Amino acid sequence: MLDAFDLPPNNGIIKYTEYLGSHTQGVSWRTEFKPRSATWCHIYSVGAGGGGGAGFVGAASAAGGGAGGGSGGSASVLIPAVMLPDVLMVTAGTAGPGGQTSGGVGGSGVTSYITAPVNVATAPTNNDIILLIAGAAGGGGGGATASAVGGTNGAAPTLSGSNRSSFGVSQFLGGQSGVGGGTATTAASGTTVTYPTAGNFVTAGGGGGAIATAGAAGAGGGVLVSASVIPLFSQRNGGTGGTGAGNGTAGAHGGQSLGDKMRPQFFAVGGAGGGGGGATSTVGAAGGNGGYGCGGGGGGAVFTGGSVGKGGNGGPAYIRIMWF
Repeated sequence: MLDAFDLPPNNGIIKYTEYLGSHTQGVSWRTEFKPRSATWCHIYSVGAGGGGGAGFVGAASAAGGGAGGGSGGSASVLIPAVMLPDVLMVTAGTAGPGGQTSGGVGGSGVTSYITAPVNVATAPTNNDIILLIAGAAGGGGGGATASAVGGTNGAAPTLSGSNRSSFGVSQFLGGQSGVGGGTATTAASGTTVTYPTAGNFVTAGGGGGAIATAGAAGAGGGVLVSASVIPLFSQRNGGTGGTGAGNGTAGAHGGQSLGDKMRPQFFAVGGAGGGGGGATSTVGAAGGNGGYGCGGGGGGAVFTGGSVGKGGNGGPAYIRIMWF
């Protein structure tokens, strides 16, 4: 088609609504009304991300970094409008909070639902559910010896758990599991996350760095983004490690790109890990917050008596409903 004036295409979207997780599951439901003239409905959703674990507060060679939180599962469903009720119920889950105390575990993201009209006082049944999108688990907190374990990814939705999606064409994907924090005994850096290339557009959070034993502490793990995969995003860098009394620096926050009604898209990245503190550091470096559906970064470790390097919060669930 010749587009001599570079005008946006007429993509046929009648109604375009976005929902962002900001409440506890089942407490606040919102209604989505089907337009009378609609023939098709497309739903895209990512589950809430898990929070990053906090770094450990302890002596040199005995304080590890917090692990990164996992990212939520995702779903893309195209359904004939005639197969859907006139009113949909939507609840988008909150993100998991980052760990707040020494070695504290990050919280898990809350499950999201899109259903037929239901009694909001009770959990919806499978026959009511159009989509159920699981949140991800939070990352483990830093420890005195072993590396903290990354948060479990949000599971891929299933037809058995989202019965009404079987009326259309669907694609379900699990999230990305979180990565480990730096090991205390070796002053290791937190593990770095690589952007997935299998169709999923959310990432886990990077791991926090361990405290220094001698010289510089471990750096926080970043989130690597290839320009060939996501040209709009630069990578999220982990915090740098401190030396001596020097503190580590915080991990970069994640983010997202949603496009707009004329050119909708979705890409998001998780938070990076905070750097570990020097051998006599006093302030722990926080992990970065995750973009929508992504994991928070793990906090960096700090010397005994210092303030804890908190884990970054996960990203909230995101739901987009388009009627054609």
